Amino acid sequence: EYGGNVTMGIKVLVRGLFVPAGYPHTVAPEYAHYQLWDTIQQTTYFINTVISSRAIMKFHGVGDPNATAAEAAALELARTLLAQSVSVLARVPFMTREYKTNAVPYRLLSEILNAVGHFLEIMAAIFNHVVWLLYGGPMIMNISGAMGGATRARILQHFAKAGNNGDVSLKESNQDKGGKIVGVIVGLSVLLLQALVLGSDQSEDEAMLTGSYVFIGLSMLHVAGNILAVKQLHITAPQGIQVLIPCEQQCEGEVEHPEEDHEHPEAELETLRGQQIRQENSPHCEEERQDKIEEVQCHDQAEQGEGEGEDEGEGEHQGF
Repeated sequence: EYGGNVTMGIKVLVRGLFVPAGYPHTVAPEYAHYQLWDTIQQTTYFINTVISSRAIMKFHGVGDPNATAAEAAALELARTLLAQSVSVLARVPFMTREYKTNAVPYRLLSEILNAVGHFLEIMAAIFNHVVWLLYGGPMIMNISGAMGGATRARILQHFAKAGNNGDVSLKESNQDKGGKIVGVIVGLSVLLLQALVLGSDQSEDEAMLTGSYVFIGLSMLHVAGNILAVKQLHITAPQGIQVLIPCEQQCEGEVEHPEEDHEHPEAELETLRGQQIRQENSPHCEEERQDKIEEVQCHDQAEQGEGEGEDEGEGEHQGF
């Protein structure tokens, strides 16, 4: 009985950490399949980050008696500055709209670019005389981050079917952290295994080359997991796209409603909500509403005056 209670408690804890409340009724039907492959690819990605972190330490001068902390700091700040400056081009409003409109292909592209960026970090450690390798990795990874952030927000919005965007986002973050913990442990195990198997006979450059082979193999799993993940998605038209309609048509009720889509009613509902918001915020429509209110008030006053006149007439008739 005690063991059963412990097992039940663990299940409740795991479900509370990683599964949205009300699952499966509060999320899209493909949620579980997508999250399964997404967690697998995230785990392989974090294994690769351990390998690339070793490369970053190397070209920053770790283990080199001639390197200084000031040189390492200057290099990292220069890499970050250039990467952030270039990534601004990927964050302009036009591009973010493009990412959300075509979330599935850009989601996959962002993960591929991320893998390429980390691979360039390893190459920079091996070929440290090639300057563009030192700066190319962070630039590509920052562009990938811009794509990934926008597409992930769109995908989570698609999954949240009961106004539970915050809960879905929180559970997604917890799943990523779980994948990161597993990935880092496995990644450290790979480094230790490499050191035990190859021993001290291998130089640092040879160790980095061996790590690059492992990285390529894991990257293939990483990309394959992303392909299988995005294949699970059934995202139709992006939400939040506004259709410009003349104000006169809005006020007169001549808005053309979209064709009914019984399979995806959320897109139709979002369009109608956008139309309603624009109607309520239109200055011309506000004037029309004020005119109608004044007409109704004048009409009520006129009816009230007629009623008082009839009452006075009846009183005079009775007195007579």
